[in-house]
Amino acid sequence: MTKNQFATIVIFIMLIACKENTSDKTGAIPDSKLEKGLSEQVLYYERNPNQIFKRTVTKTEFDSVYFYYDNGVLFKNGKKTKTGKKFGIWNLYDRNGILREIREWFVIKGSEKANRAWFLNEKMDTIAWRTQDSIFKQKEFINDTINFRNTVWDQFIFNKDTIPLSEPIRGIAFCNSKSIQNEETAKIKVVIALHDSINFNSDFSNEELIKTVTFNCLSIDTQNQKYFTDSDLNYTAVFGLRFDSPGEKILRGYMQEYSYGPFKDKTIDSIIGLKRYFEKRLYVKDTM
Repeated sequence: MTKNQFATIVIFIMLIACKENTSDKTGAIPDSKLEKGLSEQVLYYERNPNQIFKRTVTKTEFDSVYFYYDNGVLFKNGKKTKTGKKFGIWNLYDRNGILREIREWFVIKGSEKANRAWFLNEKMDTIAWRTQDSIFKQKEFINDTINFRNTVWDQFIFNKDTIPLSEPIRGIAFCNSKSIQNEETAKIKVVIALHDSINFNSDFSNEELIKTVTFNCLSIDTQNQKYFTDSDLNYTAVFGLRFDSPGEKILRGYMQEYSYGPFKDKTIDSIIGLKRYFEKRLYVKDTM
């Protein structure tokens, strides 16, 4: 897959995520649009009591959160768990209202983790690296950063959103942002739960307790090599799962880099790279 195709995927993610926004150009939810039973909390700037700083819409399973610049433009929006942890897609805008950053968050074992991020220029083209310390030039937001500045090109692509019970869900992992450098033996693997009925918890807190299955990269998985002649076989993996029952499902897992020696540095015999987590929601139809 080319980076142009990947940029199209990023734009699609942006469009889906922006459904959290409303018709108000600031992103605020008009009172008339609040669903029945939802509540809302609003905080204002101390220096300008008429200007919203933060708006939180409380929902049953999570909260939708909106922050605003002091000029009324939406700064960022996304979702938080009931314990206050960011998860899912968060969009960040500059003071002119232009989308400049997309962050994907997971809650992993009780802590929020920036899993992937996409950085954009003023034309909303994806850029490889954010050279500026911060583009959010307001004292309340200038330090709102994550621990990496590179766009993460890693991708998880699935064949369908709805499958019959008789078929598996199929996925492909592409690792295009390497965390292990200058090691010819570096590869990736994908890990998912062995059985649909005993899945990873949403925060992967049971990772050491459940049975898992590992899918090797295509340099090891020779059966699927013929379908990916233009891909880096060490950094591409095919994986899948057959579900035990019909209904709404969530496939969770992660991709991880690793490298086994021997290395020039004789003091170590392996290197374990970053994990990139994924979560795929789908529906399994009963074929009876």
